[in-house]
Amino acid sequence: EENNLHGALLSLIFPNDIGQFLSELERFLPYVDNWATCDMLSPKIFKKNLPLVYEKVNGWLKSGKTYTVRFGIVTLLGFFLDDVFKPEMLQLVADVKSDEFYVKMAAAWYFSVALVKQYDAALPYIQNKQLDPWTHNKAIQKALDAVPSTGGMVVIPAGTWMFGSTDQMTSKTEVLSIKAKTILHLCAGATLKLVEYGKAPNKKIVFIGGKNKGKNVTDVVIEGEGETSVIDGQGDRG
Repeated sequence: EENNLHGALLSLIFPNDIGQFLSELERFLPYVDNWATCDMLSPKIFKKNLPLVYEKVNGWLKSGKTYTVRFGIVTLLGFFLDDVFKPEMLQLVADVKSDEFYVKMAAAWYFSVALVKQYDAALPYIQNKQLDPWTHNKAIQKALDAVPSTGGMVVIPAGTWMFGSTDQMTSKTEVLSIKAKTILHLCAGATLKLVEYGKAPNKKIVFIGGKNKGKNVTDVVIEGEGETSVIDGQGDRG
């Protein structure tokens, strides 16, 4: 709570002096030790000083400190996915190598939003599997999670899209979960392939299902475009 207050006060104390604000922010970031404090730092002063902030982002991403790296990714997500977007920004996030859960989750969050706001630039990172498998999977899942309660469609473009953990998580199942009133549309030539039976770590079972293990989930549609739209569970055919 003290850190949350500290973060909130920074914007109030330095509403117009970007130099002083960034100086104090650099002093504060090493003390951030949780995602909530990290993500609440969305300073309005950044909007008026985006070129200077962008120069700082690179350093944050290379800091090696979990929540400083996350702050860099979340800053790119919050301030640089619209008018000032540059394709190189996607590569900055893709180049972040970390085993820290909250860094990887931020990267997945970033790419799920990039797929909405900068579709043409972001799509190749998923299509060509340029992200690590965990981030790749989470980006697909978070795109599904972004469907509003009123419903919506998630489009899987042509190509082969892998889903299924290849990390060492210990849970017994992994679900590509779909919310109520969601249409999962596979374009012609699209294959959604689950990790091969018996190849998932810890004998994990990977399947497609609804939120909360399918309870109270209605109006889910999975559709394709002819015989070239495929969902391949790679199950045991023996």
